Amino acid sequence: MAIPEYKACAGGESRTEHRRVRSSSAHSRSGCRMTPQTLAARPDRPRRLEALDLLRFMAAVSVVLYHYLFRGWQNNEFFSVRFDRGGEDFRYGYLGVELFFVISGFVIPLSCDGRSPREFVQSRITRLYPAYVLAVLLTWGVTSLFGSRTLHFSIVEMLVNLTMFQQFLGVRNVDGVYWTLTRELLFYVFIYLCLWRGWARRIEVPLAIWTLWSFAAPFLRLGKVAIVLTNADYSGYFIAGSTLFLLYRRGRSAFRLALLGGALALMHLQAAWKADRLIEATGHAHPWWLLVLINSAMVAGVAVLVFKEFRLWGGAVSAEIGAMTYPLYLLHAHLGYVALSRASDATKWFVATGTFAAVLLLSWFIVRYWERPLQRRIRALFARSADRPPVLAP
Repeated sequence: MAIPEYKACAGGESRTEHRRVRSSSAHSRSGCRMTPQTLAARPDRPRRLEALDLLRFMAAVSVVLYHYLFRGWQNNEFFSVRFDRGGEDFRYGYLGVELFFVISGFVIPLSCDGRSPREFVQSRITRLYPAYVLAVLLTWGVTSLFGSRTLHFSIVEMLVNLTMFQQFLGVRNVDGVYWTLTRELLFYVFIYLCLWRGWARRIEVPLAIWTLWSFAAPFLRLGKVAIVLTNADYSGYFIAGSTLFLLYRRGRSAFRLALLGGALALMHLQAAWKADRLIEATGHAHPWWLLVLINSAMVAGVAVLVFKEFRLWGGAVSAEIGAMTYPLYLLHAHLGYVALSRASDATKWFVATGTFAAVLLLSWFIVRYWERPLQRRIRALFARSADRPPVLAP
């Protein structure tokens, strides 16, 4: 899942006076496009929220452990070796995805505030596609050569997956985790519409409408397509993150606090619906009260890290770890299933640990030697086409 880094060119109202404009030269160095209006109203570029880098990495690790130690062996779907002792403790690791959505809800509005719709699209292309395209090719190649028939996909399916629009076209995901990218893309469409229509300054209103729609949609019997296309089954997480952004950048108001409360209630309802599906799929209990506690802790954790603005020792290290999150998430599942399908009861923990370490190392190589160089070229290409300095990807 694409969780952005926080190299943002942010606009909007400032939460405190120290974030206000100090000089136009600071904005020139940030790579943002300057206009008289932005010089007058835009706050300084926000500091990198280093703690969120580590939080999103922890979310990715929880998803990896969920797939390796619990989900993969359910009903012998991907491999037969079982992690009964210890593995079941990670059955809630899937909520790392929901934590991704909360973080995206916060950082995407933060990074795009003050940008044009075109700049926003360019930054998303630059951020998402380099690692994704390579992950699709690697996953398809490995599973085609070494995976079970469950993990085999045709060349046509692989090529469609390279567009990232496969679910909209009714084509299977080359890796099951790609479903979350569809949800991210739908959130980006929402943000794009807010930028295009000039609603970004009053984004609380579209967020409130989305919240009300999400409460009502499941009861209107509109079908799964309408639910998915409006993100009505995961919207609470994005809305909660976006409301935290509003509170962080623009201050408290009764409307924003009420919106956060509505988003939390929606999150809990959506988590309960998902738990019912998981109980049917795995036969393992997912009590609603525990999901409420975990959801609340996720939002509280993001809020504390953001509002306290934790400064970590070794910020460059945390940024590097955060950058590895996206390729780690994209690569871990089916590659891990191929490895674990060859494990025995005697070697399963060794194989799981070694696979995790190998995917981590591969993620670092991709960031260092593929993603970042390609992102620089894409930014330069966009800059030449627009005849202005490169747009920084968040």
